[in-house]
Amino acid sequence: MPWPDHPAAQDRDFTARYGGALLVAVAVQLVETVLAVEAFVLHAVGQDDPMADPHGYAVILPVLGLPVLLLVGAVAGAAVSALVVLPLVAAAERLGRRGADGPTAWLAVLTAAVAAAAAAVWAAWAGAAPVPAAVVWLAVTVALAAPGLAARPALARRGDPRLGRLCGRVALYGALTATAVAVAGVVAVRLA
Repeated sequence: MPWPDHPAAQDRDFTARYGGALLVAVAVQLVETVLAVEAFVLHAVGQDDPMADPHGYAVILPVLGLPVLLLVGAVAGAAVSALVVLPLVAAAERLGRRGADGPTAWLAVLTAAVAAAAAAVWAAWAGAAPVPAAVVWLAVTVALAAPGLAARPALARRGDPRLGRLCGRVALYGALTATAVAVAGVVAVRLA
């Protein structure tokens, strides 16, 4: 067993602390990817002009390409989680410890909203009108806050074996949400 101040022991502590949080954050981002693909497909199906896509490629290609999208989403989700989400969650935890009432969930959402402001400023600088820039801010805030909120309990558990259950819950609730969105979308398209 290496000494406590040995780099190998510190790496193990780092992995135990952030490995589970990274796994949970990536799982949430994969659910977000599936929901985005569903929204795109439902939008393509709900178009008024059937001649805009006479062969139906806008519907079939995302469905057939979903495994590739999930693979790319997993790699991108791991990068975004490691470089953006986990530092935001760590900053929220540190800010919460400085306060009187300890770490709270709203600080994770607040740090995500502040970080998302950079995306909104970039969108406005690129020439977007105020409303699309606000939509970009809201979308990036949700995309960063959801994995951050899910990763907070994993950070507190530090290598607890119940992390598998937490990832299982994310997968289960994500599958239920994706199914509900798909059913509601199909019903809405059929009624329209």
